[in-house]
Amino acid sequence: MDLDPVPRARLVKALEEVPPVLANEAVLGQAMLNLLLNAAHALPVGHASEHTIRVACRADGDKVVVEFTNSGPNIPPEVVRHVFDTFFTDTPPGIGSGLAVSIAHTVVMDMGGSITVDSEPERGTTFRVELPAHGVVDHDSSPPRRRGPARPSDTKRVLVVDDEAPLGNAFRRALRQHDVTAVTSGREAVALLTEDSDFDLIFCDLFMPDVSGMDVYAWIKNHRPGLEADIVFMTGNTFSGDGRQFLEKVSNKRLAKPFELNDLRRFVAEYVGHRDEE
Repeated sequence: MDLDPVPRARLVKALEEVPPVLANEAVLGQAMLNLLLNAAHALPVGHASEHTIRVACRADGDKVVVEFTNSGPNIPPEVVRHVFDTFFTDTPPGIGSGLAVSIAHTVVMDMGGSITVDSEPERGTTFRVELPAHGVVDHDSSPPRRRGPARPSDTKRVLVVDDEAPLGNAFRRALRQHDVTAVTSGREAVALLTEDSDFDLIFCDLFMPDVSGMDVYAWIKNHRPGLEADIVFMTGNTFSGDGRQFLEKVSNKRLAKPFELNDLRRFVAEYVGHRDEE
């Protein structure tokens, strides 16, 4: 989500001293950065003298309020209804993946807070975050994995994310002793993990038509921190420069396509054995 080097607006800060909130500093900081970048993306490049982005922070009773306001065009009502939807974006192609505001929304809601958007002609757009001051709620900001019924210790839950449906069936045949769930798109994976993230291992194709494995990784890292370490990326022999750069930055295991089912069984047994020893 890199911004263009050309300025977009003047940054105005109105930051008051506020009480602390109970949060993971890195996760909350990323959510706030997402909202700031979202405000910038709404403005045209090269007209910084005509636009402002105002970041305000204040205490309001037992809440801490943070606001991000840009002076750009208002958001139409039919768009406002969808701004918090996962992967929804009204920015030009190539600018963001529609995850930024969704990530911020999930982080804030998991903290027991709220996030709203107010957009009117001539007044710009304001994203308002309200968080409970420390002591109002007492829970960790990172959502726990939602656990299902108890299962045998040697049975693992495996998620397969690949746009080729037959591959999911092959995983089920090869891993009969495990609980295998298969989806055929990155969107389906995110929707599933939003409700149920109790998986021991996730096999994810690096490139898919709608949402890439890289985007799925980013969503998991921000929404279900810790689970991203259990992603195994499935790749072909060749992949683009973006894919190569991404894989160089992460330490996740990889499974090269095509592979034999016996190789898959062996891979899972070794991987699960190693994780159980940790």
